[in-house]
Order: sequence, then structure tokens, then C-alpha cells
Amino acid sequence: MNSQREAIDQFREILDQMPHAVIVADGEGAIESINYTARGLFGTTPRLAKGRKVADFLPRFAGIVDADTAQHL
Repeated sequence: MNSQREAIDQFREILDQMPHAVIVADGEGAIESINYTARGLFGTTPRLAKGRKVADFLPRFAGIVDADTAQHL
């Protein structure tokens, strides 16, 4: 269990160091996490973003993004 938690923490740390905005969402488009760059770009926090739809931040994709497409945005 401890190694799984460490892996999750390491994943988040890597995401936060990326220069590009990254949004991790489930198959329904609900946000699971966002990185540091995305937080600044969209003016939100991980706590406020979690559970909201990706389309809330990227309305251009509202109604057209399914689980398969979302993996490649």
C-alpha cells in the first residue's frame, strides 16, 4: 500500500513539473487531477477542479469529447 501511495505522489510530482497544462479525467470527462500549469492557466485549484467536467474549462470540446477522444487531447 505504501509503494502505491509513493507511486501516486511521484506521478503528481512529475505532472506538476511539466511545462504544459495537463488535465487527468475519467471516462465521463470528470477531472481527477490537474497539474501546476493547468491550475495557473484556468485559475483554479485541484480541490475546486476535481469532479468538474473538462468542458467547464475547455468549452470548445463540450459535447464532442468521449472517453476515446479525451485520451488524445
